[in-house]
Order: sequence, then structure tokens, then C-alpha cells
Amino acid sequence: MVKLLSSFGRISVAVAIALSLVQGSVVQLALCQSTMGTDYECPEDFDPLANLEALLRSQSDLLDNFDDLLSSTPTTTEEKVLFFDSFEDLLRRQAILVSNFEDMLKDVWYDMSADRQLTFLCSFQDLVNREMTQIAVFHDKINQSWEDIPPANQTRLLASFEDLIRRQADLEASYEDLYKMTYGGLTITKWADKFEAFKGDEVTYHYSVKSWYNKTVENVTVEDSNLGAIAGDVTLHPYESKKFAKTVKISGSTCNTAIVSWTDPSGTQKTDESTRVCVQVIIKSYNINTLKVGNQTSAAVGGDPPEATNIIDIKKTQTSPRVAGTMLTNMENINIGDQHASGYSTGRSKNQIKIQTEQR
Repeated sequence: MVKLLSSFGRISVAVAIALSLVQGSVVQLALCQSTMGTDYECPEDFDPLANLEALLRSQSDLLDNFDDLLSSTPTTTEEKVLFFDSFEDLLRRQAILVSNFEDMLKDVWYDMSADRQLTFLCSFQDLVNREMTQIAVFHDKINQSWEDIPPANQTRLLASFEDLIRRQADLEASYEDLYKMTYGGLTITKWADKFEAFKGDEVTYHYSVKSWYNKTVENVTVEDSNLGAIAGDVTLHPYESKKFAKTVKISGSTCNTAIVSWTDPSGTQKTDESTRVCVQVIIKSYNINTLKVGNQTSAAVGGDPPEATNIIDIKKTQTSPRVAGTMLTNMENINIGDQHASGYSTGRSKNQIKIQTEQR
């Protein structure tokens, strides 16, 4: 227990230093952004974003040191689980701070010079990459001890890892946003309201065009690789998005893309293409048969009731091409026919039917 507390004492110091550094930066940033009514004076060379970026990088270094401690300090399964929980918490906090840093960058992005934008874009990409590397380390550490971890802890760690992956994906999307804000451009997204349909069904395709320019762009056109022109002579104001749609009756399975074309503020013709969107036509396959057994008569004399029985054994095999979205149907219309039972006692009539169908 002493060793465990000692180990976590060392980690607690590292965590406290990291958090205090970042929190101190935020406090100083707030003070420098609003000094009205106070005696606080910002240093002449104070750069809020640069300082915060440096502190985030320092915290990333501390996380690397935490990784080193994970390799040498915990010995028992209990210690390892506690360290994993702490490591995951630090990674999540780091992801939140980097995300907040991205929000701050976006607020002032278009007030920066092009060189400064590029500097912060490269720095943000590096922070995102380091976060991804640390998540990979977290995964490797857990994987090495997975068989020794109790099931309840495994479930919790899996949920934590999934959350980290989602946050990492959000950070990568944020980097893409900053990149587009730096270099401008238009992006197009396409989707359909269904991915499977019967021949002749209506399918609606949707298109969304987003401008990342800080200037108005005119004469924008949207085309579909199969359906042709979707929209033309479109004007997009700074950072504006516009949506379009087209409904068609589908005649066969199809995959297509959408393309947006425009002339950028420098006079250069540019295009952007969406990912492919596919709609699969469902194939209908039927077996339709009519089976008629005919008439059957049974007669008996005596006290036992006569019986009239039709026994039918039907086996049907249907084979259809192995294509996604194939629907197989066996339809049987069975007419047993007439049955007559006669005798001195009450007669009985029975129909016995055994149907076996197989679809491949």
C-alpha cells in the first residue's frame, strides 16, 4: 500500500503541475483580454495563443513522462488499473484543452496574417498527432495487461478508449476545418434517403455545399455524375452552406458522386468531388406453382369409420445469384382436391401436407 500511494503521489504531482500550468495560462489570458477596472498589466510581449499552445505542448510532454512511469511503476493488477484510469483521465483532459484551443484559434483566425495562420496550423496538427500517439500508447499498455484485468474494469476501459477515439476524430475534423479556413475552397457532401430500393421506387439525393472563403463566391455549379446538372449560378457568401435535392425513380443499382465547380477569388477554376453514394436495387425472385392432387375415395364396411387421406410431400429448391439486396420468395398454391368417405359409421377425411422449401 505504501508503494502504491508513493507511486500515485509522484503522478499526482505531475498532474497538478500540468493542470496548474494550463489553468494559470487561462487566467492570465482572461486578465490580459479584459484589464478594465484592475491594476493588472499584461507583458508587452504577451501572446495568449502562443503561450497556451506552448503550455499544451508542455502538458503533452508530461503525458509522455506518465507513459514512462506506466512502464516501470505499477506491479500489481490493481496498481495497473488505477494507473490506466489516471492516464485515460489525463488524455481526455488534454483532448478537451486542445479542442478549446481550436475554438480560440477560429475566433481570431481571419485576423491573423497568412504566416501566423500557417504557424498555428502546423502546431495544431502536431498537437493532434501527439494526442493520437498517446492514445495508441494507452491502447498498447491496456492490451499488454488485458488478460489480468477483471471483466468489470475491462468494460470501463473499453468505454474510455472508445471515448478517446471519438475525441481524437473530432480533433482531426477540427484540423481539417482550420486547413480549409486557411486555404479557402468549397466542399460538397452527398447522401441518399435510402440505400436499397425496388426497381421504380423514388430515391431522393441530397447535396450540401459549404464555402470556406472569407469572400463571396459566385457562379457556383453543382452536378451529379449520373443525374447531370443539380444547381447553377449559385452565390455563396463567406462561410455559407447551401443544400439541394433531386428525386428520381431508380431503374437499376447505381453508384455516383457529386461535383461542385467554382472560380476562386484569384480567378482559378476549381472543383471538389463528394464520396460515392450507392443505391442497390433489390431483386425479386418467385416460385409460383399450383399443385392439384385430385379426387380420392375410400369405402369400408364394418364398425370402423372409413378414412380418406391425401398425403403430399413437396420439396422445392430455389437458387438465386448471390447479390446483396436479393429477396427470395416461394409461393405455393396447393389444391388438395375432393375427398369422400363412406360407410356404415361416421367417416373421416384427412389432408396431410409436408412442404419443404430451400433458398440459396
